[in-house]
Amino acid sequence: MNLWQIGECTMSTTKLHLILAINPLTEAAAKIGKVWSDGLANNAEKINDRRKDSIPDEVTYLSKIAEPSEQAFRSVLNPAFISRSGKDLNSINITQAYKSKNAWKKYKRNWNHQFETVDGVPAKRFKDSVKAAEDTFAEKISGSTLAFTGLKSLESGPIRIAVYWLTGDPKGRGLLRQADRIIVPSEPFNITKVEQRNSLRSLVNSRLIQSGMAIMHASLSKPVIDNMNTLDNSLIQGFIDPSLGLEAFTPGGASHLDFIKENGQLFLSVKVSQV
Repeated sequence: MNLWQIGECTMSTTKLHLILAINPLTEAAAKIGKVWSDGLANNAEKINDRRKDSIPDEVTYLSKIAEPSEQAFRSVLNPAFISRSGKDLNSINITQAYKSKNAWKKYKRNWNHQFETVDGVPAKRFKDSVKAAEDTFAEKISGSTLAFTGLKSLESGPIRIAVYWLTGDPKGRGLLRQADRIIVPSEPFNITKVEQRNSLRSLVNSRLIQSGMAIMHASLSKPVIDNMNTLDNSLIQGFIDPSLGLEAFTPGGASHLDFIKENGQLFLSVKVSQV
């Protein structure tokens, strides 16, 4: 695909152009949620055994849970705080310490209840609660950095895919997902010198995760997207091998690495053009 730059009257050739999906509700999220719940459910008895080994009695409970909890709680409230019932900080801390130190029986009862054998199924309540939380867990992690990195054992995320394509790694082509789009028939293309490939991968990966999370936290705000794209393209421009004659990486340019918003969804556009 040839692109005419009217202002300069030069012609450039697009070496690759991908649009990579960044969807908080990807198939990977559901898979990760299932792996998480299956892992806990299948190891329920081991989890309970380890819990018993770690907190076998009331003395251990006091030293490992109650007392650290009491100390942590002391730093939560402002020293001048007064409750609605008129309790000052010292009174509140005394009450909290009392409750923590006398919660051993409740602690043990709750754990035993969760891991009790019901209808012949060991730890049935624990397994049921984990299964019920599977979708919530999947949605939560899908809005975290995993929305950008993916999980290597299940599905690569858009950032990992982009970095592979920009460093000429043939594995990149096999990482593309159904929601991704190849705009121009392309193959992975190494934009940097061989000795800089690993540095590019590491730094660009880290930079894009920061940018992506900032954009998500800003509800896909255009000014934030524009600002992050400026920073990201500036970084990658510093890694370009000048002997390749590539178009400069700029937001929206003939070569770019841009977060873009389409129909309320976030995508990562990866484009490399050669003069």
